[in-house]
Amino acid sequence: MKVMSAGFLLGVCLFLGYSSSSLFLTAQVQTAALALPHSSPTTADPTSRVYYIELSTLRDCLHGDCPSRFTDRNFAVSYQGRQYPVRVSLPFKANAADASGFPTHLLVVFPSGAQRPNDADLVKSLNRVFSEGWLVSINRPDGRFTQYSTGPDSLAAALAATPAAPLTDTQADLAAQSEIEILESYPSRRLLLLVVDIPRGKPVPLWRILAMKTHAQAYIVDGGMIKMVFYDESWGTGEAYTPGGGDYLPKKVRYSDNGVFHEVKFSAAMKDILKDARYDYNLQFTIPDSQSGPASPITLTLVKAQGLLPYQQNVELYTVAEKAANGNAIVARTIPPQKLLVEGWWK
Repeated sequence: MKVMSAGFLLGVCLFLGYSSSSLFLTAQVQTAALALPHSSPTTADPTSRVYYIELSTLRDCLHGDCPSRFTDRNFAVSYQGRQYPVRVSLPFKANAADASGFPTHLLVVFPSGAQRPNDADLVKSLNRVFSEGWLVSINRPDGRFTQYSTGPDSLAAALAATPAAPLTDTQADLAAQSEIEILESYPSRRLLLLVVDIPRGKPVPLWRILAMKTHAQAYIVDGGMIKMVFYDESWGTGEAYTPGGGDYLPKKVRYSDNGVFHEVKFSAAMKDILKDARYDYNLQFTIPDSQSGPASPITLTLVKAQGLLPYQQNVELYTVAEKAANGNAIVARTIPPQKLLVEGWWK
């Protein structure tokens, strides 16, 4: 079995807890600028500011009885006693506006030494996410990352590009660290898929830290966990283990740990990532600059959202602005001074 290099672990630790290295950032900034589909925020009223709230109901709804989809009627935004209209976007092609309003960036990382499928199988496994309009970047065997591709042909060409001299393990790990940092800055839905070689589904403690530090939804292909499930050939289905009689067989299953999903294998992870998209929303609203200020919080109220617990929501309030990075103008998310409060309304 191949093992992740210590350099990759050190690189991610630096990203999580300290200022990360700028190595390879210059080379990747142009990629980031090209990948971002957002333009700088503009409104009909130049004295107004556009705000966004990224919200995931995945933790509450994955095993619950939540509606399959919420609409703008389920969200109310208020600030300083006034309520503002909300536009809700989804990360899949319910319609063209949804797909363009809330794009998805998927970063796939094979740490140094990790097993990976051949390029043709890898591209084929991503056909469905491309059909949903997602953008995908993957590190090649030489350690360098492709630009974010919008389709299988462009990704296949990027993976097949004539490599330069391979990066050392340390350089490749630092490149992955920089790509995770860039992913964090995108004003879009951000997904991180890490493929590691861990025997018997044993999780790596480092990824638990990653789950608490990154705002990207993280998936780790590490074999999942072993669970005993009841099986009857006449049924052809399994159900959760309970003490008592019956025939129980061991089965590898995905599981969640502090918001990080540990997956059994790569193909299963791709299916789960697509299913989980139904729980993600992006809310857009505008507040006049004359009303804006850091003193009062912005309140998000979940209306008629029975089964959701606001304190468990994965939410982030952000704005979008142009930033200078190594001589390039890129569009990135910024965190406004206002605090965000989330409230529930159980009706």
